Amino acid sequence: VCFLLGVPYPKRSKGKVLIEAIEELDADKLKNQLANQFNQIHYDLEATVYDQSHPEIFTGDHNWYLNMFRQNCTNGDSKRKKILDFGCGTGFVGSIAIQNGSPYEKLVCVDSSEEMLELARKKLNGTPNAHFVQSLEELKGEKFDIITINSVLHHFPDPARLLASLEDHLEPGGLIIGGHEPNVQFAQNPLARLAARIYKGLGGAVEFPEEMLDKFNQELESGNDTRGFPRVNQEEVQQVVDWHSPTEQDLHTIAQGVGFNGKEFLKKSLTSCDIDIYEEYTTFFCRNSLESSPVFQRILEKGFRSMFTGNLFRYQLTKRN
Repeated sequence: VCFLLGVPYPKRSKGKVLIEAIEELDADKLKNQLANQFNQIHYDLEATVYDQSHPEIFTGDHNWYLNMFRQNCTNGDSKRKKILDFGCGTGFVGSIAIQNGSPYEKLVCVDSSEEMLELARKKLNGTPNAHFVQSLEELKGEKFDIITINSVLHHFPDPARLLASLEDHLEPGGLIIGGHEPNVQFAQNPLARLAARIYKGLGGAVEFPEEMLDKFNQELESGNDTRGFPRVNQEEVQQVVDWHSPTEQDLHTIAQGVGFNGKEFLKKSLTSCDIDIYEEYTTFFCRNSLESSPVFQRILEKGFRSMFTGNLFRYQLTKRN
């Protein structure tokens, strides 16, 4: 509101003031532009430390994608696959797609962050028929046999619209494979919220690095869509970047009602697709702080699985012919 009116932003405002104001914007285009700008700046700044900062993705999700490509992109296929990796980051999924001689005709990696895309380009250096673009618009209606989208949907204010756009790029009989998205039912569990409060109280909360905050605000101030935007703090950066993540919307616990009702959301968003696989899971225990205590890690994970199905979900859908 302050941004739109051009008045000073209350410096003592805390919590979800900023994201609630953005959510109330009538113009969806402006809302999406703001969120996109936050994400671009955030991941441009975080790019060089992203891989080592996210073992919950690089370790926790690796086997899922390896198995998906082995099952769906094998040397026995009569047709070589065209693969689109949307929100490719530093090339995590793309690097798995090319393992084990998986046949593909073309691999296209898409990410709005120039720095992340450059790291993906370096990671996949020498990969034949690999292409790197910053937006779907650059693809001009091109169709793909497999579309992957890992840990991306929760960054978008309107993820259903994004999935509909991706669906338009999918060949009949093609697959959408994704994961690492927040399960809203987990966030509604009182025990989960209590555990999150304890964990965050012990210093486990994810925060945008304070040393990057000045640079973030400088970039925000100079952006075409965000010129004149008020200065934001660490909590606000994380809330806008992780728009639908219950763990990042509350500094002290996990926010109720935030996240996705996975199956229902996928069915409503991808109307021409059928769900082949849907799993709730966790990668929480794939963390650097627990690697030195594997026995303790296994005890914690066993306790978690006895109480919860998972804080995340992953999926595979097929587009009907």
